[in-house]
Amino acid sequence: MESTANMNEDMEDADSVLSYYGRQDRGQSQESSGVSQAGGQSQPSSVQEERRQEQRRQEQRRQEQRRQEQLRQEQLRLEEDLQRSLEEERLERERRAQDQHEQEKVEIQFKVWERHYWKALPSIHAHPEDSSEVERIVKKYMRKKFRALNTNLQMLAPQDCFQAVIDDRTHTILLVSQDSLRTDEMEESAKRLHDYALRTENISRLHRGKKRR
Repeated sequence: MESTANMNEDMEDADSVLSYYGRQDRGQSQESSGVSQAGGQSQPSSVQEERRQEQRRQEQRRQEQRRQEQLRQEQLRLEEDLQRSLEEERLERERRAQDQHEQEKVEIQFKVWERHYWKALPSIHAHPEDSSEVERIVKKYMRKKFRALNTNLQMLAPQDCFQAVIDDRTHTILLVSQDSLRTDEMEESAKRLHDYALRTENISRLHRGKKRR
């Protein structure tokens, strides 16, 4: 009986030892399982972080692109403003030059002798550096058998007419038919015309002087 009891105690002790080691093994297994699960959870977290970083990089690139586009648009606007300003300055210079050119023009009067008086023809405005229009008109009348004269009834060549009437300050060219004879009446009328032209020129000079002031 005593031997049987001892055997039972030994078996109980063995079961206790096995139970203890069984619990240890299960604990280690659970710990290993937990580590594995934790490791499995860290992988998705790392992927999400990489995605967030990539999204931030993409947003930074978009912001940089927008900034570069804004700078480009601003540069284009500045260039357009500069071109517009330069064009306005060019047009203003041309306008002033044209105004100056027009102001420098002088009026040339043409008068043709018809019977007993000098008939006024349309006058023109010519620039001192360009007498071509005056010369053209004189040549046209010369083809019609007219002579060009100054107010002193001195004959003028077509190319000399403009400068001659500028120099004598009358700005008047007389046209006389080659068939017309020089008479006292013509001379007296031409002298009155000469004096009147000089008075008119003096008045014009006075007005131009006041405008410059």
